[in-house]
Amino acid sequence: MRQEVHFVGSDRKVPVGGKPKRVWTLFHEGEQPPELPVVPQHNVNAFLEDHIHDWDWRGGTLRYYSRVAKDSVWILCEFTE
Repeated sequence: MRQEVHFVGSDRKVPVGGKPKRVWTLFHEGEQPPELPVVPQHNVNAFLEDHIHDWDWRGGTLRYYSRVAKDSVWILCEFTE
């Protein structure tokens, strides 16, 4: 599974090259992204977000709606190819 880490700013829009299979909010602080690969574990080092309810992908842009983070966060997108 291919992984990408993205920073989500206040506008909650992230350019992504394709529709992810899963999106995780990472429990990661700091200016630098975590190193890949990330082994996400729900409620341990990440929170698995629900498609449509917490995020959606349209036309190359991921829209992040999660209520887990009120400020800017790092997210992990997982893709099957």
